[in-house]
Formats: sequence, structure tokens, C-alpha cells
Amino acid sequence: MAVEGVPLRGLEERLAAAGRAGLARRTVPRPDGLDFMTNDYLGLLSRPELAEAAAEAAARWGTGAGGSRLLGGDCPPHRRLEEALAEWKGTEAALVFPSGWQANAAALSALLREGDGVWSDSLNHASIIDGLRLSKAGRFVFPHGDLDELERSLKRHRPSCRTALIVVEGVYSMDGDVCDLPALRETALRHDAVLYVDDAHGTGTLPPRGRGVFDRFGMKPLENEVVMGTLSKALASQGGFVCCTARMREYLVNFSRGFIFSTGLCPPAAAAALAALELLSSDESLFGALRRNCVKMAEGLHSLGLPASDETPIFPVVLRGPDEALAAARFLADRGIHAGAVRPPAVPEGSSRLRATVSA
Repeated sequence: MAVEGVPLRGLEERLAAAGRAGLARRTVPRPDGLDFMTNDYLGLLSRPELAEAAAEAAARWGTGAGGSRLLGGDCPPHRRLEEALAEWKGTEAALVFPSGWQANAAALSALLREGDGVWSDSLNHASIIDGLRLSKAGRFVFPHGDLDELERSLKRHRPSCRTALIVVEGVYSMDGDVCDLPALRETALRHDAVLYVDDAHGTGTLPPRGRGVFDRFGMKPLENEVVMGTLSKALASQGGFVCCTARMREYLVNFSRGFIFSTGLCPPAAAAALAALELLSSDESLFGALRRNCVKMAEGLHSLGLPASDETPIFPVVLRGPDEALAAARFLADRGIHAGAVRPPAVPEGSSRLRATVSA
């Protein structure tokens, strides 16, 4: 046919351009050897307690939810997990989603509408960015961690916005730094704004108990604060969640299209995540092992003259261009050491890096 392949021409051109720039990607199997790519921060992926909980849930409720939770797909493991997450994070309620990406995109696009304003850190995750685009709210991006600029922008634009929301990450996934939560709370309260914190990489990792960034600062979420997290990192399962007030949960159930029009999280994943929460609450050695490995990794990088903080399990080694990052990753892989080569658009231009993570 004369038109065969025409719709794909643009795709081919884009793929070729990515290859020339050193930005082509491929899927990577779980490696043998030393794995510094994993987000299995507590080493729970292989724990029999999680596998047994998932198997029992599959035998009792099936391998999938069978439909939207509004149309018969609501299962006891969902509700038990939500109750446990809310208690663990210190909120009234929680709502689980099939993935962490979906939790952010579905919640943010529902909480914000045209006429609202959202202030977003420049290094926020892609799922946050896409959720904000879907919302049609006015978007104001402030430089990473620059709360003075956030304050100036709020003073300038907040009066014209019906609702204001500030969105940050508790632990930034590519740099491993922790947000200044006390100052962000003060800013949000001063400007009558909602504070939305993506705690995907703080959950299960931050001292003193692994309960996330609020606990790290000795704080509990207020009514104007929302805590998002994932089940797929330290909790070694699949899915995402939003912890909030009971009224906000009800709002999301009614207005979050990503929740309404999706099949519910599969019961085995919910049961496995609940088992992980129970382990983390009862076995303090898990978190202690992670902390020791973070300290050891930071000391090793310092001995090489590289900057590092032991507060989180994420250790970036910035190497500028994508070719350098790929070459460094290959060099290590040839020696049985596996660290991720992270390139734009996952990180800003000129900051391609090795991203190494440690686990318990």
C-alpha cells in the first residue's frame, strides 16, 4: 500500500535522533551480581511472608480485582491496606491505586481545576508533571528547593487563584535530597495552600522509623496536607496510594477519573504490601540494616572524593553527558556491579549520571 508506514515515519525519525544523542533506551532484566539499581530498599522482594500473603489472597479473592472498585472490584485486602497505610502515615484515610504513577496523575488531576494554581518544584517526578497538565490549573514551577522563589511566586499569583496547591517530593528520586518540610508547611499555611508531598522514596527509608518524610521531621500531616507513596519500592509490591482526610478520599473516589475508570489493584499485591507494612512495623532490624548500608556507601564515595549524604539510599554520581553515563555503567557491569545510567529527560541536560541505590 502506498500509505504503509507513513504514520510511523515520525516515530522512526525520533528514535534515530535519540540514538544519535545517546538517549536510546531498552528494558533491562534484573541483574546478577551487585545490584545498585533496585528500589527494593528493605530487601523484601524475596521474603516468604510477602509471597505467602499474596498466594493466600490469590486463592481467596483471585489474581485480579475483576473490575473498577466502584463496580464490584472492591476487595477486603484493599480496605485493610488502606486502613494500615492511613494509620502508618498518621492520616484519617488512604486510597490505593494500581501504580504510583497513576496515584499522582489521578489525584492531582482531580484535586485541581481550571482557575486553581499549583506551585511545583522543578525536579518533581514525571507523574506529577503529567497530572498537573491534565488538571488545567495554572502552573508555576520554582527552582529546585528554592523556597524564597516559591514565596515570591505565591505572593505574586496566589490572589488570582481559587485554590492553591504546593507539590514537592519528600525524597527526590534522582538526587536523593530531602525536602525542607517544616518550611514548606509554614509557607503553605501562610498562603492558605494545600501541601502535596510525593513520599515514594521516603517511605520505608528515612530515619527514625522508615515512616517517611513527615516522621523524619517529627511531624504528622495536617488537614491541608496530602501524602502520596508507592507500594513498589520499600514495600516490595505493586501500586500507589494517597493518604489524606476522609473527606478528600471521598472526593477522589467520586472525581478521580484515574481511580473511577481503572480496575482495582490486584488483591495479591495489596496483601503483599500489607505484609510488608507489618514486617517493617515489627522487625526493626530491617531498617537498621538499610541505615548501616547507607552510611557505608557514603563513606566509600567520600573516600573517592565524591560528595554523598547517608540520609537516603539514593546516591547520584553526576557525569555530565549521556555517553559518559552509559560508558561508566558498562564499565561497572563488566565487573559485576550494576548501577543505572540516568539521562535526560529523567534528569536535566548536562547532569547525566550513575544512580546507585542501596538496600537492607
